[in-house]
Amino acid sequence: SQGIITGTNARYEWMLKLWWHYYSQTNTHPVTFMDFGMSKSARLWCEKRGDVLTISVPKGVPTGEAKIELSKKREWEVAYKNPWEARKCWFYKPFALLETPYEQTLWVDIDTFIIKPLSPLFELNLYRIALTQEHSRIYNPAKLLPGEVSYATSLIGYTKNHPLIKKWAEKTKEWNHLFLGDQEILSRLICEDQVPVTPLPPIYNAKPKSDLSPDTFIVHFGNVAKSELYRKIYNPHQLQ
Repeated sequence: SQGIITGTNARYEWMLKLWWHYYSQTNTHPVTFMDFGMSKSARLWCEKRGDVLTISVPKGVPTGEAKIELSKKREWEVAYKNPWEARKCWFYKPFALLETPYEQTLWVDIDTFIIKPLSPLFELNLYRIALTQEHSRIYNPAKLLPGEVSYATSLIGYTKNHPLIKKWAEKTKEWNHLFLGDQEILSRLICEDQVPVTPLPPIYNAKPKSDLSPDTFIVHFGNVAKSELYRKIYNPHQLQ
C-alpha cells in the first residue's frame, strides 16, 4: 500500500485547507492526517477527507524552554522566530512516522503546496530513505560534523518499520534538548550511522520567493514565509 501522511496541531492547522486544496488538484493517493493536538473542528474536517490518527509523544518531549542551556536558548531564538511553539509540533514528527498505515509512505509537511503528482516518488526504493537537503540560512554549517549533510524533513519517503525512523524517535527522546528541531537529529543519525539516502532535488523543497520554476513539485513555506502567508490570508490590511 502507498499513501501520504501529514500532521499538525491547533497552532498550524490554518494551513490544512490550503494543503489539501493543492494536494487534491493533482494527487489521488490516500491521506492519513496525524493529530498533534488539533481543534475538534479541524479534526472533523480531516475525517471527511482521510483517516485521522492521534499521535502522542513521551513525557518531557520536547524539553521546555526553562530547561534549555542558556547559550542554546539564545542561539535558537536568533535563528528561528518563536522556536518554543514550533518545537511543540516538530518533535511529534518521528513518532507520527512510526504510525503510518502504509507500506510505502510520503510524509509531507502541512506548510507546503503540492503542485504536481507525487507518484514518481513511489517508484523509488524507499527503503533507502528519500530526503531533500536543507539550505535555509538558519541551519549553521559550522554545527555539522565532518561529512554530515543537513537534510530537510518537510518531505520524507520511507518504508514501514524503517529502522532509521525507529531510532530517530528514540534519539528524539534523548537529544531534543540539544537540537533546535527534529531534522537536525535525523541528519546527525544519518551521518553517525552512515545511513544511505536517496537525495531528492530542490524541486521537492522549493522556497516560495527564490526557488520556483516550471519543474517545481512542492513549495515549502518556512518560518518567515509562513508568517507572511498567514498575514496575506487573515490580516491583508497589515501589508498596505
